[in-house]
Amino acid sequence: MGKNVREAWADQRRVGACHRAWQTTLDLCFPRWCAGCGAYDEDLCEQCRSAFGKRWDRVEEHLPYLQLVSPIDGEIRAPFPVGALGEYSGVRSRAIVRWKNTVDQRLDEAFYDVVLSRSGYDEIALCWPHVIVPMPSSRQRIRADRYVVGVLAAAVSAAMGVPVTPILFSAHTSSWRHRIRGDRRLSRPAQFYDRRVKSKLIKCCAGADLSGCDVLLVDDVVTTGATVLGAWKAVQSCGGRVIGAVALAAAHNPRQLRGRGHM
Repeated sequence: MGKNVREAWADQRRVGACHRAWQTTLDLCFPRWCAGCGAYDEDLCEQCRSAFGKRWDRVEEHLPYLQLVSPIDGEIRAPFPVGALGEYSGVRSRAIVRWKNTVDQRLDEAFYDVVLSRSGYDEIALCWPHVIVPMPSSRQRIRADRYVVGVLAAAVSAAMGVPVTPILFSAHTSSWRHRIRGDRRLSRPAQFYDRRVKSKLIKCCAGADLSGCDVLLVDDVVTTGATVLGAWKAVQSCGGRVIGAVALAAAHNPRQLRGRGHM
């Protein structure tokens, strides 16, 4: 018994040594730079990793398409919290764009570790979810092994101990619906977005059933909230309830950009 264990350890050490030698050879032939700052021989350096917040910050108020009129009290607010690890700008935006446009297993592991080490899930979700549902991604991206949302969902699943259920897909079309128009009670920025609301058409896979399930959505970047709104409707059509959403980064608040321009 002891001999078998020693042999297994020896085999594991040999495999580890061969793997390190192979990675060193690849680094010599194909030099690496940090995806965020360009530091040599780094995938995502510690400084760039620290650019992503330690906790999930709530950003649902920055998503105009997710601001709905409550049927209970008539207030305008998001139906569930949305969290992000920072603003989609600077080092964070460069690192995410590089990650989304390359096939890099080490960069996958780097962002996996970033999400896995963050805390604050209890402040984002209304309650503990039953399943993690990643946002839909194109078939070309999945076939090319650039399914970054799947990596993020796996990290959130490992952090929360909740399984991942990828059941959403995009129909590549848009549906428009009217919101309250001419309501003087709405604030001036809200009136701009309440004229006509765009919601991306997202559907659940055939046979998907989320009856009685609390769902946490996962995305790479949130901008206006149109994709999150479409996923919320799709989950509801399957009988599920979205209790929150998390994303690696959130874009600038478009309401502020409308007033002061792109700085």
